[in-house]
Amino acid sequence: MPFFYIFKDDDKNVDNKSYEKPDTSWKKPWHPDHVSIVSILDEVLELSSQQRPKRLNFLGSDGHSYSFLLKKGDDLNLDSRIGETFELFDYLLQREKESRDANMTIRSYNVMPIGHKKGIIEWVDDLWAFKKCLQPYFERKGHHMQHLQWTPPSEDEPERMKSFNDIKKKAGPPVFHQWFIENFPTAGEWYEARSTYQKSLAVTSIVGSIIGLGDRHCENVQICQKTAEVVHIDLNMIFLKGRTLKVPEIVPFRLTRNIIDGLGPAECDGLFRKSALITIRMAKNKGKLLRTVFSLVLRDPTCKWDKIRSKMNVRSQEESPIVLQKQSNMLKEDRQAAQDLTDLLKRVHCFDKDTKKRYTPSSYFDLLVKAARSDENLHKMYRGWAPHM
Repeated sequence: MPFFYIFKDDDKNVDNKSYEKPDTSWKKPWHPDHVSIVSILDEVLELSSQQRPKRLNFLGSDGHSYSFLLKKGDDLNLDSRIGETFELFDYLLQREKESRDANMTIRSYNVMPIGHKKGIIEWVDDLWAFKKCLQPYFERKGHHMQHLQWTPPSEDEPERMKSFNDIKKKAGPPVFHQWFIENFPTAGEWYEARSTYQKSLAVTSIVGSIIGLGDRHCENVQICQKTAEVVHIDLNMIFLKGRTLKVPEIVPFRLTRNIIDGLGPAECDGLFRKSALITIRMAKNKGKLLRTVFSLVLRDPTCKWDKIRSKMNVRSQEESPIVLQKQSNMLKEDRQAAQDLTDLLKRVHCFDKDTKKRYTPSSYFDLLVKAARSDENLHKMYRGWAPHM
């Protein structure tokens, strides 16, 4: 590909300080510091999840091993775009003095689509699913995780709430605080890990609520075993599409009993609250930039947002001529994209769609936390989401 040659003010016969001129030759985008692939290691690990992805290890020219996940069956263009928006939020956090001084970040990982419903995902070491972190502590109390699965008896509200309270009693008190004690034995390590958990949980929760990230069950919330940082995976259910599921996901983010247990005695106050408010204010200050970015994301032709939107009326489509049907679908998609963008910007500016009120960052945070931890909401959630955990 053609490169640009940058002339500086010390170059001969150049009056202006710097400018770029196209090079007439073709050169490879290569830099001696870039790591190249030397070989593919023999070991291949097949994961037990539904799509049966494979993990491959590559030996780099720097002598280090790099792992990647080969996955098929999902449209990874969605994950790729949302991963890039996470990178944007991380960049904005580093630009703001308040969040930079507090060392607030949001972890993302690279996703590279390489075809229809297939691609390569960067493997992040030392991540455990939240469920896996809890498992040994429940088993010590004589509770196998399968025995703690919640099966609501019916859709009747009183019976469902009673069943929800019963499974919470059966599980006993929250156990996640024990994970910190065992994994970070010294006082300094424990304090650092707890602080990292509080800050990363706050940032991912607020960013997730802004973009409408759903499907936050115990497998999609991951915890770093070395730092206690919260990392989210499977990012393709956004723009509040979790609310369109058969059993709607009505909470803004995961803030169940054991998630709160990891925050310590202050629970949702203290560092968690402080970090969340910094994130809310940062997003509000960058509202114009976020409008531009997400308007482009919503109109990205490689992302089939309609696949995660509510199903259209199939009968009306079948009765329409093909051309009019396509025009109608495009118009509906444009309208839906505009509505998704409007709703997202309302969340950026602390406007609640349900109450139809605009809040201060502090009041908006209280509203989100109340909705996220409310048993009135949690008992209505899908049982596989494990709202009692």
